[in-house]
Amino acid sequence: MITEHEFTKEHYENSMSLLKSMNQTICFGIASSRNLDSFSPATWQLLRDYGSITALNAKEIGLVDILSNVDPLDDLIRMNRSSDNKYRKKQLHGVDLDKFHADEIMTLEQYMKMVANRKANEARRVKLFQWLSYASKKSSATESTLNFLGYEGPHFNLSKVC
Repeated sequence: MITEHEFTKEHYENSMSLLKSMNQTICFGIASSRNLDSFSPATWQLLRDYGSITALNAKEIGLVDILSNVDPLDDLIRMNRSSDNKYRKKQLHGVDLDKFHADEIMTLEQYMKMVANRKANEARRVKLFQWLSYASKKSSATESTLNFLGYEGPHFNLSKVC
């Protein structure tokens, strides 16, 4: 049964020893992985006591190598538009640029309008197909005329026209 409500002296010393060891391990890990000669336990203590730091501060002291935009779309579009393939990268912000084909930014409103236009065009194509099918079944002259003009059934080459 637990009888203590607070740390005992021994428990406190043991916990503090573990925390000190973890702090030293973290400090050494940061300094060695980032090749930071100036990163000392005192620097780590200041950072830890300060709390969170900005990305710019982390770059200044060498904790991060590069700061990318929160939304990398502008960089990706700019890289895709670049005519100078000498400096073209294979990847940017984790995106495979060989598979990224956008060269302009489209608003959601523009995209919705484009989708609506595609749906309307598809509906027109279906109606035209239905009308041509009906007309060619009803009249062999219509079917012959459509064939002569290059609109052979059963599909009437609508994918080439519409």
